[in-house]
Amino acid sequence: MDPRAVRVLADDLTGACDIAAALLPWNGSVVVETYAGGEPPADAALWVRNTQSRTLAVEDARHAVRQALVGAAVEQGVVLKKIDTALRGHLGAELDAAIEAVGADEGFVLPAIPAVGRTTVGGVQLFDGVPVHGTAFAADPLHPISESEVAAHVERSSARRCRPLLLEDVRSPARLAAAIERGRREGCTAFVCDAASDEDLARALDVLLDRPRPAVLAGSLGLGCALRRRLDVPAGASAPSPSRRSTGGTLVVVGSMHPSARRQSEAVALPGAVHELSGREDAERTGSRAAATLARGAVAVLRTPAEIGPGEGARLLDAIARAVVSCVGGCRPGAVALVGGETAHAVLRALGQPGIRVVEALEPLVVGGALVGGALAGTPVVTKGGSSGDARALARAVAWMAGAGR
Repeated sequence: MDPRAVRVLADDLTGACDIAAALLPWNGSVVVETYAGGEPPADAALWVRNTQSRTLAVEDARHAVRQALVGAAVEQGVVLKKIDTALRGHLGAELDAAIEAVGADEGFVLPAIPAVGRTTVGGVQLFDGVPVHGTAFAADPLHPISESEVAAHVERSSARRCRPLLLEDVRSPARLAAAIERGRREGCTAFVCDAASDEDLARALDVLLDRPRPAVLAGSLGLGCALRRRLDVPAGASAPSPSRRSTGGTLVVVGSMHPSARRQSEAVALPGAVHELSGREDAERTGSRAAATLARGAVAVLRTPAEIGPGEGARLLDAIARAVVSCVGGCRPGAVALVGGETAHAVLRALGQPGIRVVEALEPLVVGGALVGGALAGTPVVTKGGSSGDARALARAVAWMAGAGR
């Protein structure tokens, strides 16, 4: 399949980096925009659009996706729409917008990432066998999850009827094609594909890519990897690894409230180097303390409190962005790690960064690259989902940045 016929967009920044890394290697640079409306660098062979629409109001999210696909020439191609595997955001509205923007007849949702235990079985999204609404995502401060049936999430904000395609259908090409046609006769134009393994995703994709184009496929890292295996990307030079700056330590910014993110942040910094925002201390002062840690060449962690009140999420994102600006003004970091999609977006927008050149998938949902443009141009950067990885995942990412360019 010709990679020039693929358009890629995501609903948050870490997700955009995840899907970009899943599509590596590429014949040239793969660059993710920090915020919608940016312009790709001249050398970007693949430009991944970030609508940052997960926390928008439903109509604003719909509009953001439409705008991201204006002028997309995909008559015989594919729109790869990155969604949250925990089902946060307005799945149905964004799927509708993508289908309508490119004139497709239908859309398919494949949210599983079997490699990290995130599967879809019986139309239900599972994390290590637990329905997602029974996990920590039930307490997400911006998008608490109370439902694990993927089709129900789609239909909540979609004008379409959505039908699950079960494992027994997915594992037989003939049965899957027949199940889709039955659904179409019943008026369904959105479908959710079960997948309990990478092989299930591959089987489903075989059938879906044989259907009429343009194709709209919504999913996550598992879908991105499956699609990459079908792209005929010519051999070529990949983007070089970023070079670590000799000045300043590593700045780790954790805005995710997920318990895993907090545990991981404590594994990368020495005592006294974790700087937490609180009501007793303003953002600029917290940033200055982090800058002093960086000036010693150490790892400085900036993070939000373990618990926040209702409606406090947006305020804390703003505070952590202001703290980072203060920190960077005091000491330029040699490398930056950003944990949580909303955090990454808020921080980089505050710093005026137009993009991230994606270099490597360090492990599932952890991506290494370099900042493009702005005061920190060329600085190694890692983006990481708040819920991903074991207790040492962030420490390994910091170690990668310490060796970047060597």
